[in-house]
Amino acid sequence: MNDKLYLSLIELNFEDFTIKDNIKNIAMNISIAIITIIICLILFEAFLTVTDSSAPMHDRFFTNDDLLGWSSKPNLDTVHAERGFNTHIYTNSEGIRVATPGSVNKYDKPNGTKRILVLGDSFAWGEGIEAEERFSNILEKKYLNNTQVINMGVDSYGTTQEYLQLKNRGLKYKPDIVILLVFFGNDIDDNLADRSNYYYRPVFTLDNNNLTLTNVPVPRNINDNSILALKKYLSKHSHVYNLGSKAIYKYLSNPEPLPYAYGLFSNKEYSPDLQKGWNLTLAIIKEMDTTAKENNATLLVVPVVSKESLYEEDYRTMMQNTYSLNYIDYNNYSKPDDLLIKFGDENNIEVLKLYPDFKKHYENGEQLFLEQDGHWNAKGNQLAAELINNKILNSTELHERII
Repeated sequence: MNDKLYLSLIELNFEDFTIKDNIKNIAMNISIAIITIIICLILFEAFLTVTDSSAPMHDRFFTNDDLLGWSSKPNLDTVHAERGFNTHIYTNSEGIRVATPGSVNKYDKPNGTKRILVLGDSFAWGEGIEAEERFSNILEKKYLNNTQVINMGVDSYGTTQEYLQLKNRGLKYKPDIVILLVFFGNDIDDNLADRSNYYYRPVFTLDNNNLTLTNVPVPRNINDNSILALKKYLSKHSHVYNLGSKAIYKYLSNPEPLPYAYGLFSNKEYSPDLQKGWNLTLAIIKEMDTTAKENNATLLVVPVVSKESLYEEDYRTMMQNTYSLNYIDYNNYSKPDDLLIKFGDENNIEVLKLYPDFKKHYENGEQLFLEQDGHWNAKGNQLAAELINNKILNSTELHERII
């Protein structure tokens, strides 16, 4: 073998070893990067678990329910620490949130006692505040004599679940008045969808003014493909997934589709899908009113005042930046309330419009909402309690129920 050939072979072997070493180095660097990312995600997950900034409430406070989808866990004695909240959560043996541990409401009313039953979602349940700060507790302690107020509100419930809750459980308490909080911020969506954050719920369909209940018994497990099953698991157990999925969705959906909540403020006719959800919600309310009257009770429907309807600058910015829409086309904040009042007049259903008084107090500088989100704070609940009490006193039918 001549010298040139020998040297060429040596150079080839050296280059081969160099390439292999480079591949090993690249593989090692990639492995280190992956391990580092995994460790960082684990540490971030641990941090979010401690701070509890995005943990789903369902696993902590609620349990599966074959009829309602989920219901409050009984006999809770814990703290809700989320997004700056630090509120006590107590529930009784029936899973009803109460102000003090061990509180019990027997089905039979004491002699001479009247009862008001409250149904609703997180506004009724009391997101971000203590139980005694809720409008229901204020009504009982401050305004009403010889009247018990039982608040059966459950986070994320829609009108369908609230009706089923009244019919199958609430009537056992023999209420004289039933107060239904309607939050148009998500009730339309809730009544049309069969799940909330990958938790199934019962659904009514409306055909020729006839309601048909579907998705009952409510499935406990997602019967979807493996990808959706994995998404459900991560949404329930991973803080990082919840934060990341929201950020990715917001990035990819530009502009985002307009929620029904803001579509209800439209100065034009509602879209067919929104009108469908609106008609369904009214049909459920009418059925709830019929059920209440058949059981010697009067229904009072109270539409919740949303933060967006008062914080107009924030609302304008959101409509422009998130949905690329002119807020002028979606600023009829009284429209859903007025339509609901018209519906109530046509069907002899009591409706209380809170919006004008909330707007007046807001313009006078009062803070009525939590800083962290759009729920009423303690002052908002105090105002709601005062207005509901005035409605009861000034309505002949409602007043006669608790005299």
